[in-house]
Amino acid sequence: MGNVKCTSFLSLKQYWPSLGPDTESRFIQSLPPALAEVYSNLTPGKMLPIETTVAMNEVFGRFLFPQDPESEQLVKLGVLLANLDLNGIYKLLLKITSVPYAIQQSAVLWQTFHDQGETFIEQPDKNHLFYLIFDYPTMPLKYRIFLSGWIKGLLEICGAKNISITLIGHQAPHVTFDIHWT
Repeated sequence: MGNVKCTSFLSLKQYWPSLGPDTESRFIQSLPPALAEVYSNLTPGKMLPIETTVAMNEVFGRFLFPQDPESEQLVKLGVLLANLDLNGIYKLLLKITSVPYAIQQSAVLWQTFHDQGETFIEQPDKNHLFYLIFDYPTMPLKYRIFLSGWIKGLLEICGAKNISITLIGHQAPHVTFDIHWT
């Protein structure tokens, strides 16, 4: 199993005050002790095992979107984290760039945040991409679902509409996101 840089979780730490003064403390109280320890020791650049990342995604999703089913919680969390991660100057730049270029750049940056997997982009059509991740057969399905939300958030920032992201062959040794937009 691989490791994931926990930069997005630090973005969430900065997001809590916008939800109210005691939100972060309520979140910490909701954590199992092992995850509370992980959360309290997050630092920039720290890598977490993907299993821990998935467990953290699950608790963030349940806390932030309790009314939704788990898969929707993970997608919504991915969208939120894309918006938090790609803030400031990135958001301004993404509003003037094309979706294929933004997706290509996210694939290039994969190695910055993950220590496993190789990413490739195929563009069969003007508004259709395949985002492929090879050499990561142990990537958990829940992380794949979360990534579909992050990709959706990226496309929304770029101004894409009618976004459809389908995870193809989620049991396959490689990951394929089939992405359509207008």
